[in-house]
Amino acid sequence: MLELGAGTGAVTQALMQAGWPVDHIVVVERDGALCKTLERRMPGLQVLQANALKIGAVAESTGLSRAAVVLSGLPMRAVPPAAAFHCYVEAFRLLPPGGAIIQYTYGFRPPVDPRAIAPPLEATFVGREWLNCPPVGIWRYRMARAA
Repeated sequence: MLELGAGTGAVTQALMQAGWPVDHIVVVERDGALCKTLERRMPGLQVLQANALKIGAVAESTGLSRAAVVLSGLPMRAVPPAAAFHCYVEAFRLLPPGGAIIQYTYGFRPPVDPRAIAPPLEATFVGREWLNCPPVGIWRYRMARAA
């Protein structure tokens, strides 16, 4: 499991409570203070202090070669589209065929336009967590299958 933009670790903690072993989770967080908080709160968690939008370079520099799934809390609506597209393309290189990027967002539209990446992506709305404040939408992105 690769989590991009782990923040304070609320989602990371939920993953662990759902059964993901801490030693199977790698988080990428840009903010140094948040990285220290994550390391303190979740001993054994692999925390990479880096810009998650540049996941390809991060993976290369750290030896990260694959991920079963990518979970992104990055604010893709506030990111320039070219940077968001590049991040997704690089993340898909770490995933197995059929792998998915799970993106959570606070809007009602897909945070990354699935047609803007070549090859295009399949974007599926998974659901909304209404108990979160503000409510969060969850999207699954996969590489589009050839017709």
